[in-house]
Amino acid sequence: MTFEKGPRASRLFFSNDSQQSQAALDAGLHLLQGNIGGDDGGDDMDQASDNLVSLKLDLSNSAGLLTTDSTSSARMHRKNARYLGIEPNERALALMQRSSAATDSGDDESNLKKVDSNGDVSSTMEMQKGRWAPSLPAISSIGISPAKEAYFQFERTFVYRTTDDSGQSCDDPWSASSPCSCQLFKLKSTLSEWADGSAKPEFDNMECVDNEHRLDSWMATGAMFQFDSSSNVYFLAGFENAQGTVLYKVSKEKVDGKFQKTEMVNRSICVRDWRVTKNGGLFYVGENCLDGQWSGDGAFFRYVSPEGTLTEVARNWWDYNFEPIEGASGDQVLFFGPDPDSSEVARWDSACLFKFDPSLAAGSRATQLVTCNQHIWDWLELRKQIDKDTYGNYQNWNKPPFAWRTEYTNRCLNNSDTFIGSSSGSPVKTIVQDSLGKAYIVGDISKKNAGTLKCTVEMKGNYCVLNGIPALRNSSDNYTNSTCVSDGGTWTIKGYCSGGNYASTPSTCTGTWESNNWWYNDIEYKISDTDNVTTYETGHICLEEGDNSSSFSAGVSISSDNDTTMKVSINHLRCDEPSSGWTTDYKGMAYVDNSTNMLDLLSGTDEQVSEMWLVNDELYYTAYAQQYRFVKEKTSDNNTTLLTNFEVYHVGPSPRGGGKILFDGLNFSNNSYTFGDLDPSANDVKGSITTSSGLTGRIRTMVIYGTD
Repeated sequence: MTFEKGPRASRLFFSNDSQQSQAALDAGLHLLQGNIGGDDGGDDMDQASDNLVSLKLDLSNSAGLLTTDSTSSARMHRKNARYLGIEPNERALALMQRSSAATDSGDDESNLKKVDSNGDVSSTMEMQKGRWAPSLPAISSIGISPAKEAYFQFERTFVYRTTDDSGQSCDDPWSASSPCSCQLFKLKSTLSEWADGSAKPEFDNMECVDNEHRLDSWMATGAMFQFDSSSNVYFLAGFENAQGTVLYKVSKEKVDGKFQKTEMVNRSICVRDWRVTKNGGLFYVGENCLDGQWSGDGAFFRYVSPEGTLTEVARNWWDYNFEPIEGASGDQVLFFGPDPDSSEVARWDSACLFKFDPSLAAGSRATQLVTCNQHIWDWLELRKQIDKDTYGNYQNWNKPPFAWRTEYTNRCLNNSDTFIGSSSGSPVKTIVQDSLGKAYIVGDISKKNAGTLKCTVEMKGNYCVLNGIPALRNSSDNYTNSTCVSDGGTWTIKGYCSGGNYASTPSTCTGTWESNNWWYNDIEYKISDTDNVTTYETGHICLEEGDNSSSFSAGVSISSDNDTTMKVSINHLRCDEPSSGWTTDYKGMAYVDNSTNMLDLLSGTDEQVSEMWLVNDELYYTAYAQQYRFVKEKTSDNNTTLLTNFEVYHVGPSPRGGGKILFDGLNFSNNSYTFGDLDPSANDVKGSITTSSGLTGRIRTMVIYGTD
């Protein structure tokens, strides 16, 4: 850092702006201003004192915590609009932004707020500041451990004390490793102690967890703070003056006055995304690092067991989306990516949704949970291994048995089967699981369109032909010569007289009547009464059980023209793609049905879903259908639209209890930002909204830990 002399002496220059913290800039400016005023700043203790920010955090009567951001809602609206492929409502955003001036925090520098049992918002922090102390950095992330310990990440470091643990003054309170500055703090009292009144607000009631590293919110794809069931905290940390990151595990208790860090992923790996399990295992996505930058070699997906064993799940994919399976025996994971058990190089058409169990033997750890759109042909033709195991290994042209043909027909004709969509990239946006392990996704979802079933039939014997197609029965019984003709059909006799005259029918043959095989090609299955598909109607013959075994080759003994003895074999089935394509694509929300290995589309086909939330195992989502709507999913009934023309951003349980939910969002009907709770069971849900008081700015993060 250098200072410019002369009339512009207040300007500072850094050799690499991107590597310098804003805190250092503020500190340099304050120090320079002190020198201009004739005060040399004194000794090191004075530097620390002049820039000191001492905090008193008060969580009395709190049921939750918020961080605020005056532009958060606008940013989230644009993000949702980009995902849904629609234009953001710039008029609403303009009004929202103009109103931000009226919702500034005033004298309260902290963006950390508490929510009480009534859902109302108030300040949490009181400050004492040195004369050159910079403004308090905003809090970017909040973490609450299972033991109700609270962790806070500030956007940058600040000087929070004047001496180190041994009582020595800090040589340089702004240095990257100064014991007097910090970015990551832990509240000394637990939330339970605040709830029972044993914790009291006092200055310096937060302690520094790590002052040797930098925490950058932009690097986080999962939660900044993650915890195992023992309340160890995990976070991804960078270095102030060096490239690379390290993923750490930190015990909740100090040893010899220090929090103990364990390196889970070292600096040679650039971590893209990561999740900690309750058992203390770790799933992460990363690449080999070159000077702190991704190498471009292709990302890998790995698992570190609680015992420290490393297992590679998959590699050579660019956009894994995953979520550990909670409640499973041992650590398992749901993820979208390439087949972990395949030795082939990952391709876009190999990716799907898998369950992976690291405890199983290599080569048998993965289970494909659903069918993906790029695999629809394998699914339709029953070529997946699970189908081969269930129905046998057949082709649609080699006389498959009745069970195989029935399943093939069902898959061809239905218009309800649902797949993970998209022909490239990663179509899964979000994965969540409830307490019972039921999994749901938001993403590109394809719903199948009904195909056209056609078959080729081989006939022997005497039978009825209606409109050029064999028909075996009418609504009363199997066809005979007379009932066939009565229904406008042709009683058909295919064969020849052997060893006698040249008669054309069995009744006129003086020898033995030999039946000929006769084929009818490309019969279209076309049933108007779907409840009677096994009884009659032209085209139903494609669904006849028939005789596809070797016994069909045996002859048929025919004694007269009226003999009804016959055989039928279905030699070929074909499913023709509809003109609209095999699938219709949606940005939807779906349930992962493990019993069928398929998705169940839960959102409406008129909706594009941008996000979902689970609150007490009840599913809510926000969607766009000509206008935004907020919806509650119901298992056995139609979904309930709670709010219309309303874009919701955060959802959680209301501190008021009673089944209410706390939310915030943009109300397009009056271009206003709303924060409060509603009763999803009310007859008039919009009328049940109770707006919370005290909020300034917009919600950036929300954590609710207490409800009535």
